[in-house]
Amino acid sequence: MPAMGGEQQQVSTDPAATAHLRAGERITMEEIAVQLSALAVWLRQLARAAETPAVPVEMADWIGSWQRTAKDLDHYVEQVGAVAEAVEGEAPLASVFLGGKPWGVEAAGQPRDEFGPAPVVLTVNQVWHLRHQAQMYPDQPTVTYREHIGPVAGFESKHAAERRAAEHAKALREATLATACPRCQAAPGTSCRTNTGRLSEVFHKPRTAAAEEAIGQ
Repeated sequence: MPAMGGEQQQVSTDPAATAHLRAGERITMEEIAVQLSALAVWLRQLARAAETPAVPVEMADWIGSWQRTAKDLDHYVEQVGAVAEAVEGEAPLASVFLGGKPWGVEAAGQPRDEFGPAPVVLTVNQVWHLRHQAQMYPDQPTVTYREHIGPVAGFESKHAAERRAAEHAKALREATLATACPRCQAAPGTSCRTNTGRLSEVFHKPRTAAAEEAIGQ
């Protein structure tokens, strides 16, 4: 697919190679909407091409699934566009949640309530809620998203933290399996054994610690 968010062309299938999706250092909501829309167009074109394949084979079920996915992508494009008006534009948001719970710069140091801590960076659903609240109660104070969250250094989605944790766990298991166990003397590539000689799917802690140290180095 051609580059649409920036000047670069896609040069890799590595999920971390995202430069072609954006013009700047980080992707914007507008660029996300454009990329999703392009995916929907591509899927619809692929579905139409699959109606008449080079070698006759019926793919009606697949074609229908691709078309439904394209429709789902259209829905996301609309949602991303609406959220972009709030987080990247000047759409007014309620300055506090109903009940008075703060958010953004005013949330720092606030005690958590039954629903959790006061959020600094909002979720998409929270943005929707505060925008709707501002429309429903026009006499309440409003703010823009960017001015109210203030500077946030090094933000990343919790999905990124979960992905990195999963990658680390996989790398640690591979490194542990490649390390000899100092407790049960299991050779690299083999499982640890219990005192009675049974194989275990759980590694001994000294073996895991040695692998953890090797990864750190």
